[in-house]
Amino acid sequence: MAKKKGSGCNGKRWEEAIHALELAGYANIARTEFPPSGKWFMRDVYYRTIYNTRGRHEFVLCNERNLLTVECKFQETGGSVDEKLPYLFESWLRSESYQGYPFSRHWLVAFDGLYFQKGRGANAVEWLRLRGNRHESSRRSMTVTNGFLQMLDWLKEWS
Repeated sequence: MAKKKGSGCNGKRWEEAIHALELAGYANIARTEFPPSGKWFMRDVYYRTIYNTRGRHEFVLCNERNLLTVECKFQETGGSVDEKLPYLFESWLRSESYQGYPFSRHWLVAFDGLYFQKGRGANAVEWLRLRGNRHESSRRSMTVTNGFLQMLDWLKEWS
């Protein structure tokens, strides 16, 4: 899997995340399967965007009690991925299920790559974190992690 700029985890990180979930006892189910009971995750889950089109989350997890949507953003060098964060925020506030796919109002947004560690990238991550924290009283929640390992640590606690 090639490294992607702008969104998603890079290929190596993505495979590590999948492996970590499987080691933690999560079943990797296909989008065509009806979600079973127990711990499972589904990759590339569709949702209805704010433009009433089909969007795609990296994955949705179920830990027997709760559903969690996971979004990953990766950027090594300067670019425009930070300009997409207001769209991500609005999607979190308004998104809905798409054609029966599992859907969660609780999101984990994981940032990785050098770009998000300082300057404009770090400011963009903090902007999103503050907006998400302000809306926790609603029926939605957003957790923002900065770094792949922090995401895995958070997922261990959540599960």
